Amino acid sequence: KCLREQVEKARKMQESRFSSEETLRWNGDMHVNEVNKYCILGSEEREYMENIFKLKNLSMRTYHKILKLARTIADLEEEKDITINHLAEAVSYRGLEEEIFAYRKSLNRREECRKEKLEKKREITKLYKNCLKMLLQLDCTTDANLQEDQEGI
Repeated sequence: KCLREQVEKARKMQESRFSSEETLRWNGDMHVNEVNKYCILGSEEREYMENIFKLKNLSMRTYHKILKLARTIADLEEEKDITINHLAEAVSYRGLEEEIFAYRKSLNRREECRKEKLEKKREITKLYKNCLKMLLQLDCTTDANLQEDQEGI
């Protein structure tokens, strides 16, 4: 089956599922109550998600996002029930999302570090110039004193 057909069938399943709901049309529209109503897990699936919840230290918001995504994956496969495979796939996408977020965060941190280093470099350059000025002034003073001393001899 082509992807387009799968998506069209999944959308029809969702429209049918939510036909009695006034505010829902797609799985992504579900709130907590609807997730509990339409994303029912069997005992093995519930145990799997309990383990994932603890293992990945998920928030309830993330937990519900995973259930909604698993429901969509099941719809694409024209499955009435959410299976462990659907949940695992949804969790793997969540992991990918975390990696992308971590990568973006590291890029931002690198940019911050680059700016901090540049600022520090500027500070050091300024201090270095001030030190050179002081040395030159000291050197000039010392030269003048030496000249006076030599003239006095």
